[in-house]
Amino acid sequence: MYINSDNQKLNTYSEIKSRIGWYEVKITPNEITYTNDDRMDSEFPSESPGGYPINYKCDYWIKGETIELYEKNEDKSELPLKINGNKQKLVLTLLKKNNQFYGISPDISNSEKLVNSARSKNKSPYLFYRFDLN
Repeated sequence: MYINSDNQKLNTYSEIKSRIGWYEVKITPNEITYTNDDRMDSEFPSESPGGYPINYKCDYWIKGETIELYEKNEDKSELPLKINGNKQKLVLTLLKKNNQFYGISPDISNSEKLVNSARSKNKSPYLFYRFDLN
C-alpha cells in the first residue's frame, strides 16, 4: 500500500487518511487500484475542493525500480495485466529512489491547480509512503 499526502510531517497511515486530499495505491495479486480521498467531493460536489475524484483499476508495466500504472480497459481481464501502454491512459508512475517512493500523476498535478484545492501545492514527483497493513 502506498499513500501520498501534501503534508510530509504526517508519518502514520491513520494520520494521512484523516487529512483531506490523500492519494492511495493498493497492489494485490488480484487487483491494483489508484484512488483518492472523495470526502470533500461528496460533501461539496459543486466545488470539488478535494480535487478531481479518481478511482482507477489498473494494469501495470515494471521497468527496473519504476512501476507505471495504466487505467484498465473495460474489455480486459479482471486481474491486473502486465502491459506496455498499448494506448491505455497512464495514471501514475511510481519511482523508487533511496528507499523512498515518488509518484508522477497528472491527476494530482491537475487537482492541486484548482483554486479551491484542499491540498497544499507540491512539486512533482510526489512522495508516496509505503505501508504494510497486513
